[in-house]
Amino acid sequence: MVREGKPDFNLTLMSLTIINLIKQVPLPSEMRMGEDGLMDRTKAKSIINIDCQFALEAGLQLKKQYPDARMIACSMGPTSFEPSLRKAISLGYDEVYLLSDRKLGGSDTYATGMSIACMLQHLGFTKDSKEPFIVIAGRQTSDGDTAHVPSQVAEYLGIPQATFVESIKADGKGNIIAKRIIEGGYQMMKLPMPCAISIAPTGISPRKPSLIGAIKARNSSLTVFSADDVKVDTTKVGINGSPTIVANVVNMVSERPPVMLSAGHSETALVDSLIANIKGGGNVMGEKASTAEKVTEAPADFPVTDIRNGAKGIITWAELANGKITRPSLELLTPARKLADELGNDTKIMTVLIGKNVKSLATQLFEHGSDEVIVVEDDRLEEYLVLPRLYRTFDRRLCQQKTKSSCPAYSSLPSSDLR
Repeated sequence: MVREGKPDFNLTLMSLTIINLIKQVPLPSEMRMGEDGLMDRTKAKSIINIDCQFALEAGLQLKKQYPDARMIACSMGPTSFEPSLRKAISLGYDEVYLLSDRKLGGSDTYATGMSIACMLQHLGFTKDSKEPFIVIAGRQTSDGDTAHVPSQVAEYLGIPQATFVESIKADGKGNIIAKRIIEGGYQMMKLPMPCAISIAPTGISPRKPSLIGAIKARNSSLTVFSADDVKVDTTKVGINGSPTIVANVVNMVSERPPVMLSAGHSETALVDSLIANIKGGGNVMGEKASTAEKVTEAPADFPVTDIRNGAKGIITWAELANGKITRPSLELLTPARKLADELGNDTKIMTVLIGKNVKSLATQLFEHGSDEVIVVEDDRLEEYLVLPRLYRTFDRRLCQQKTKSSCPAYSSLPSSDLR
């Protein structure tokens, strides 16, 4: 079937292009945040983000179906990202591109997604491209942990997307078949190309570079673009252009001292030590000596603008798994209540409960802090699908006209991925 307004791709897909978005991140053990709220990368050792490594492998697996596919790896960051891009070549990718410009420094996920999309468009990849392509990325990065960028790139390009995907394959008819992880199982999805996929770190383990690949990477060229090259609107990127404002950064430190359960060099010694500690009560939880908390004050000229236009209230979404409200959805109501109290002015919490035969679960939400629960029941909502829930959650008649809520809050789980 030819989709109206869409290219009719050749079923052989000999011209398929596989684009992989990767990021170089600090080792988790060496991550440090600067006082400005940005990641300090000056001294930390770096690697290709773990999820991105799985995405690189997913692209190589797809190439097995189409050996003539064009393989591209792209990244955005400082020139120190070059080793990671060269590693992509050593694994089997053909071309690498880096978007690097000081104007992009400090960009949030919104600005990053827009900038990467501009780079892809500069390379000729748009939703109206005559040749099929697929954009693959890791689910999320260890330094940001938002999982926003793959979806934002897809949104800017105007192409279909699937998130939390474990494996992909092409059906030879211009579509990608994706196995998507959800709570309690998985979904099989069919996406028309061009499309974007974010890969979870549960698929085929990443391969190691070959000797021939390493030699090829050493002799290959790297193309570096500036913000002006790809025609990025520089007023919407960087620290000043990004809509996200880092108000404060806190290093989480445990207030409890280490607990020694048992010690010994044999099983017998370990068991005896454990029993002795239990009987002696030597492992009583204590608290470390409190230290003065460093208070970061906002600059005197820090702009404060109320953009709510009279809207108030907090809206949350109750996620379901196996017929029950998930624990994160209930836990989310605690910070929501704290935020409501801080906002004052009788700020209310409204929770949207969507599914089949779910009305009886509303009581549990009231018990955990919701002021109002809106129930949407339909037999067709028994299985989790993104778009029906997205439309119901953000229905103007359902939410905006009723409460004019200004702050939506969601728990971060695979099946709650509304991004």
